[in-house]
Amino acid sequence: MRKNKKKDPLKQPPLSQAGNSGHERLYEFLDDKVLFWLLVVGLFGCVTWIQWIEWGRQKPIHPGVLTVVTVVLAIVASIRIYFAIKRARAMALGVRGEMVVGQQLEGLRTKGYRVYHDLVEKGFNIDHVLIGPGGVYVIETKTISKPGSGNPTVKYDGEGVLVDGRAPDRDPIAQAKANADRIVEVLGRATGSRPKVRAVVLFPGWWVERQRKGVEVWVLNPEAFVKFLGHEPVVLKSEEIALLSTALETYLRAAR
Repeated sequence: MRKNKKKDPLKQPPLSQAGNSGHERLYEFLDDKVLFWLLVVGLFGCVTWIQWIEWGRQKPIHPGVLTVVTVVLAIVASIRIYFAIKRARAMALGVRGEMVVGQQLEGLRTKGYRVYHDLVEKGFNIDHVLIGPGGVYVIETKTISKPGSGNPTVKYDGEGVLVDGRAPDRDPIAQAKANADRIVEVLGRATGSRPKVRAVVLFPGWWVERQRKGVEVWVLNPEAFVKFLGHEPVVLKSEEIALLSTALETYLRAAR
């Protein structure tokens, strides 16, 4: 008898959840930077141990050279693993930040917003996109450790950001603008029009000083951003929201 063929019941692939690509990058990083060195040291350690056992049995091979090589490798590996773990902790913090912000943004669905997370592009990812009555918002999340004392703040003068008095390693304003431009390109190509897109940078857990009106990029914490949206005028009708959302979802599923 012919076996019944089975088919996938899911007609479309699922959209990404907050932090998906961050988790993948973290696991790959740990495999490359930590697991490799552990395997190398473990291998040389086993071989060295065997050589010492053979030496104890009065075999002619002296394990001294191999022992030195193993010790040097262990020292190098310890240094590499130390810095890798430090970097991995920062990456893990970033992933948790994306997930926390993503959960806060999910609450905006009740206010008519479509919420999208972790849009993976070539060489970068866009953390979150909102499409709703107030317009289209492209969000870059920056989760940065805070000092244990004092009153650390984020300052934004309309051009640059200072986090506790220091500029971040990567300019979040430039990132947010580039991400917004990418979404404008994607939506424009699909709909034939170029919708206005607001670039946003969120610093979860930080106090962000009030910025002047009329800035191109919003810099806020997630709670303030959600409140801001509540006061924004309606610029998109329900059919426009549906059109833009369908265009973005089609692009995302095709990319996956």
